[in-house]
Amino acid sequence: MIQRRHFLSAIAVLTTLLYSASPMAWGDALSGHLPQIHNLAEVGKSAAEHPAGKLPIMLYFSAPGCPYCLRMEEMFLNPMYASGRYQQQIVMVMISLGDQRQFIAFNGENTTINALRQQYQIRVTPTIVIVDSHGETLTEPTIGVINPDYFVTELEEKFTAALTKVRQP
Repeated sequence: MIQRRHFLSAIAVLTTLLYSASPMAWGDALSGHLPQIHNLAEVGKSAAEHPAGKLPIMLYFSAPGCPYCLRMEEMFLNPMYASGRYQQQIVMVMISLGDQRQFIAFNGENTTINALRQQYQIRVTPTIVIVDSHGETLTEPTIGVINPDYFVTELEEKFTAALTKVRQP
């Protein structure tokens, strides 16, 4: 009887999470992996209307077969995302440079991965760009992991600086 009650409680919690989350968050929310997105306008809208207030957006650019990207994801980004610790500070998403599908830009117009590469000056991967809900860059990009011991601290400092900028009147 107790096991059944725990099982039903777990189902209720998962159902609530799935139906209360925005479609942007459904993708990989339960797996602990950054959601890979195509609709930047939807991400921007979610960041602008977040219940905690306006949030900046972390655009993580990766490439298929990139060992440095995989390392950054496994060691830092996926654990940071899965922890839930940053949900009130920043929207974290991934864009794969290998994805040739049509993207929707922050302004709602169709765009391509090559146009996004040019817009954000992505020359190598992994690269992290922090933007506002309109896609405007808020901090210097983070390219690779220079010092693993300080990577999270440096990223958190950029999150804080970006959050301050988006919430300024």
